[in-house]
Parts: sequence; C-alpha cells; structure tokens
Amino acid sequence: MAARLGFESIFVTRNNIFGGHPQEHIRIEADGGALYRIDALPARGGQPGRGGARITSRLDEARLTKLRELLEKTNWLTAPGGVGPATHTHPDEVTITLVREGQTKTIVCLGQRPEPYASLLWFFRGIARQEHYIYALDWVPELRTDACREIRSDMEALNGMSSRSLPLFDIDYNRLLPSFSRIVQNPSEGRDEDLIAAIMLVTYVRSEADFEFVARLKHDRSRNIRTVVAEALANYGGQRAVSDLAEMATDNDEAIWGLIRLGDVAVPSLLKLTERPPGRNGMMSLQIARTYLEHWNELPMPVDDRVVATLRATRNKLAAHEGVEYFDGFLQQVATTRVPPAGLSATVQGRYNELHVFSREPVRLIHGWYVVADDKIVQAHAAHAPEPGNQLFLLSFAATPANGTVQIEAGWRSARPSVGEAAVPQFIDSNQVAMPAGATLKVVHKIDDKHPLADGTNPTRVPTEFRTLWEANLVKDGETLKRILYVARVAPPGEPAESLWPPTTPALARTH
Repeated sequence: MAARLGFESIFVTRNNIFGGHPQEHIRIEADGGALYRIDALPARGGQPGRGGARITSRLDEARLTKLRELLEKTNWLTAPGGVGPATHTHPDEVTITLVREGQTKTIVCLGQRPEPYASLLWFFRGIARQEHYIYALDWVPELRTDACREIRSDMEALNGMSSRSLPLFDIDYNRLLPSFSRIVQNPSEGRDEDLIAAIMLVTYVRSEADFEFVARLKHDRSRNIRTVVAEALANYGGQRAVSDLAEMATDNDEAIWGLIRLGDVAVPSLLKLTERPPGRNGMMSLQIARTYLEHWNELPMPVDDRVVATLRATRNKLAAHEGVEYFDGFLQQVATTRVPPAGLSATVQGRYNELHVFSREPVRLIHGWYVVADDKIVQAHAAHAPEPGNQLFLLSFAATPANGTVQIEAGWRSARPSVGEAAVPQFIDSNQVAMPAGATLKVVHKIDDKHPLADGTNPTRVPTEFRTLWEANLVKDGETLKRILYVARVAPPGEPAESLWPPTTPALARTH
C-alpha cells in the first residue's frame, strides 16, 4: 500500500497562532487508517473549558488517491510556495510532516498558500471539519446544535434548495451517520434543530435501518419536524412510504406532494383521500388539486387518468364551493399543458440572475438557444455545457437588445465554492440575433413564472427532451417576426454530445 501511494504516513497540526481555538492534529497512514486529535481548551474568563478527544477513522480509496495526487503536485512538499510569511492578518500555522521512503520532510505553512499547496491545505481542512463535527456531536453538547445547523444547510444544498450554497468541503456524510442515527432513534434527547438535521442526513445517506424511526416521527408535536419527515419519507420512496404519507396528508401539504412524487404506487391512496368529506382542515380533494398546481412544472410524470377523473367529478359536484377555482385551474393545466413522461431528469429553479440545476443522479445536460421564423429554426447555438456527471451547477442566460441586434449570453459555472479565494470558473459565450428595424423584445415565458393560483416559485423538471426555460418574441406592429427560445435537456453521462443538439422541431408558440 505504501509503495502504491508513495508515502508511509503524514502528520498535520493546525494551530491558530492568535489562540481561541484548540490545536487539531491529523495522522493518515498508507493503509488508510486515520487519527484526528483535538487538544483540550482551557477555561478562559467566564467561558468553561472543553476536553480534548481522539477519534479514529479510515479513509476510502478515493480520498487516499486524492491525497496522493495533491502530494505529487507539491513534489512531495518540495515545490516552492509552501513556506514563507503570511499575507494577511490572521494566519493559521499548519505543520505538515511527510514520511516517505524512510525519510522525513517537514514544512510550516503560514496562512493561505498559493497552489499547489492551497488545494492540499484545503483537503486537510476538510478532514478536520468532518471529524470536528463528530467531536461536536458526541463529545461537546454545547457545540452540537451549531454543528447540526451547518449539516442541515449542507443537506438542503445537496438536495437542491436553490438558496443554499454547496458545502465548502468534501465531507463523507456516512462518517456522521452513527451520531445522527442516535438522535433520530432518541428524539426526546435533543433540540428540534438537531432532529431536523438528523432526519435529513440519515435520509441523504439512505440509512435503511433508520427508516422506521423517521416514520415514527410523523405525528411529532412540531409542524416543522412533520414537514421534514414527509419530505424524508418521499425521498426514501417506494411502497413502504405510502401509508405513512397518506396518514400525514390530512394536515400536511408536504405529505400530499410526497404521495404525488411517489408516482403510480401512491395513486390508490390519493384516490382514497379525495373521498374524504370536508372537515376542519378543508376538503382533501381541493388540497390535492392545489398541490398539483403548486408543483406542476416539476411533476415526476403525467397525472394519472384516475386522479383527473375523480377531481373532475368532485368539481362538478361542488360548483359553488369556495376554492373551486383550484379544480378549474388543475383541469385546465391537464388539458393544455403537457407533462413530460417519467425518466431521467434534473430540476431547474431560478436563483437571482442564474438558474440552479440539481439532479439526484449524474446526468449530462445540454443547453442552448434557437431562433424560430415562419415556424422554422433559422439559427441555433449550443452553449458551453457542464462536464458529464455533474449533479449541481448554475446556468446563466441573458438576452439584451442593442443597436439592431439581440445580444445573447449563455453559460454555466460550478455551484461549489472553489479552493481558498480563487475565482469560480465561468464558461460563457456571446452571440447575436438580428433584430428587425422597429421591433421590440417581449418576454413571454421564463421558468420562474408560476400559476396564478400557486404560492411561491415553482421549480421545473427538465427531462430527456428539450424543455423551454425562457422565451421571447421579436414583435413589430403586433406581429411576431421571430421567437427566441433558451432550452435544456438531460441525457445519460455517456451519450454522445453530437446527438443532443439542435432540436428537430421548434416548440409551439406560447399565447401568454
């Protein structure tokens, strides 16, 4: 193992030279064995002290390979840039000792260092952050809730919440599973924030042993926890989640959406819910119709004909009932707006001036724009696409009229923060579309448009066929001369790029 990795062991000590944080030590052996040690923190002023800890683990093959690659780039700690004065006010002092071929090499890194050392230091900071979570969760109760808040934010980002940035470090969340399993299995021992983070993590890593413990929380006193439970059960998926979600659906909209997400296996339960008479929480059939409207663009598959028939029949019985407009809106959507079939997909949601793309499995995404005149595609351009296999990234698109043209910019960038303070790479290209004299640009569709009866923003599911994310008309004297459409689709990572662009026929013109 040592011969393959190129070293026998490596020792790292991180020290904040201004104090306030205990020293952390990492030792990694060539067989993958790892030790994280944090020193005790003495009491200071009114602040109590904290004990230290020794936590052992084992790095997987991917991390060992990454470490070897980073060390090779530093020429085994001999490349320039590792040592020297810090260039900012509050430097950490990181001592790295490498044992290789029986020889020992030690360097002391003050503050942020240039590449190739920046990435190596970032790697060790990630290991320290991961193990410090375990220290906070299991050893220091007063640190646990802060750690849980950070993990919750990570889980929200990794599950596609567009307001969350991806984690700074590459954390192995399976390392945290024993700690969070204990919280889920003993929910009365922690705060709500701890329990919410625990539910999210055990679901994210698909801990089958914790499914029943998550399900037991379906009637928790906290509405926030019940909502997280409903989302978690739907994420676990399968027939096993149906009965629990159906039981929760009487007072939890997230549970109704969870049943819809489960697809065909949950249709019988949805039909039973529509038969419930009006009660103090309103009519279930109306809530189901409303939930479909709220999530129309992200439906996992077309609406089952049995659900459509049942909701239509209910609407006919309740012509004067308050809220009947939700039935009408649902039935109009069924009649006029096609839902793509089930299959490989990604979710796209507006995020400031960008589009946040999320997929639960690796995909290849192709995006670009085309121009339609006289019902024919007359101009098309495929934008720079993310590398195949990415699951989270940001798309950008802008169309700006200027000097007789429409300037179009399209591209993408990583959603993950870069190492240190380096700029996030962006891939954007620019093109022009001729604009007839006297014409104006009128935007007729963008993906963050929502149904008039829906609350909030509505993410859009992008399937394996092109879906329009933005559309505008070039209009003169009330006549549409050209249509500009920005579109995207997904494919398996291995599908050849040349088969993905351009579309064979343009999308139908929108009338609103």
